[in-house]
Amino acid sequence: MENKDISIELQAEKLVYGGAALTHLPDGKVAMLWNALPGEKVVVSPAKKRRGVYELWPKEIITPSTHRQQPNEEHFGSCSPWQVMDYAYENEQKVAIAQEAFQRIGKFDWPELTVYAPEERFSYRNKIEFSFYVDDADELHLAFFHRGTKQLRPIEGCNLATPAINEVAHRILQWVRSQKLQKRNLKSLIVRSNRAGQVIAALLLKDKLEFDGLPPLEAPLIGFQLVYSTHKSPASVFTEVLQEEGILELAEEVAGVRFSYSIESFFQVYIAVFEQALQAIAQHVPTDTPLLDFYSGVGSIGLPLAGHVPSVTLVESNQAAVEAASQNIAANSITNAAAHCSPAEKIVELIDSKHTLIVDPPRAGLHQKVVDRILEVKPEDVIYLSCNVSTQARDLELLSKAYDISHLQLFNFFPGTPHIESLAVLKRRPV
Repeated sequence: MENKDISIELQAEKLVYGGAALTHLPDGKVAMLWNALPGEKVVVSPAKKRRGVYELWPKEIITPSTHRQQPNEEHFGSCSPWQVMDYAYENEQKVAIAQEAFQRIGKFDWPELTVYAPEERFSYRNKIEFSFYVDDADELHLAFFHRGTKQLRPIEGCNLATPAINEVAHRILQWVRSQKLQKRNLKSLIVRSNRAGQVIAALLLKDKLEFDGLPPLEAPLIGFQLVYSTHKSPASVFTEVLQEEGILELAEEVAGVRFSYSIESFFQVYIAVFEQALQAIAQHVPTDTPLLDFYSGVGSIGLPLAGHVPSVTLVESNQAAVEAASQNIAANSITNAAAHCSPAEKIVELIDSKHTLIVDPPRAGLHQKVVDRILEVKPEDVIYLSCNVSTQARDLELLSKAYDISHLQLFNFFPGTPHIESLAVLKRRPV
């Protein structure tokens, strides 16, 4: 179907899970339109399939939606493709997409679904991973991949990131240039910040190189790591730390608990919104029942609740996160909490009817063994925070054999993007 000399006119029908607009080609085949809002007519050139689906970008928008707005950065397609719509409409669409998933996959309706949306739509991300691009003059630039392709686009920074992240990223880029590093040596640059404005960073290399000096540790940068990341994996994995200087963990206070976490550990990206979700969770946690927190990360959900329940047990598969959780327990003098390092599906025996269960799984959702164990022992309360409404809807349909949903709410953790966070509170159905 690829012929860039041919143009066809299409109409965007509706936004679907993943963030693109559904459309139909002249032959009736389904395609996905990026940078298109429902009702808009656009002109596109045919393109190759990606994962079995045509993904298209308009060359021209013939009839723009009243909800369309000008994106505030050229690379919006790489980081936040929903910059092209007004914020109120973004949140309406997130509710509509979630409702459709719950109806189609979960087999239930929740007509009163609402979304908590923060006022700030930009400068909220406390972690960014940059790639590198080399121009025709052989000069390196920070870069993102253009959505749906393997093409890198040079960028000056990202408006979703905190200003401290962009500042440090540019300083490290200048150091990389000064060291005459080539793109073939470089994999990625990861930069994290906290609400105090401190920053840690890691430069991941494809080669084991060492340098006489590293980027200067000047505020806001407090720690830096030079890391070898195996060429066998395209992901930014830490294979070997080659050099490091400064403080290599950030500290953040969440709901009265001080957390320390490394650049590798999972931690929430938009803390202010996460705190709102945590408040909602706390309202549904019984104070007289021990708490079991599966997929717990560094303990960012379970530990703030430790003062309200008899005990907290954290379960996490990432060793670095478990070590950080144990440090957080000790640093906050929490005496009724413990952390276990294990994949959730390999320690399901901890789930029983005496605990309140909190789950915050990755995008794949709950492992089937976890679902089976919940249905076997039936804890009275299950609280399910999800970053993927499709897999959450699937799991809720499975759990509906024994549970009713007592509360369901969305949180806009990632403004400007299609991502949706969903909180479901389940109550065991009386026999």
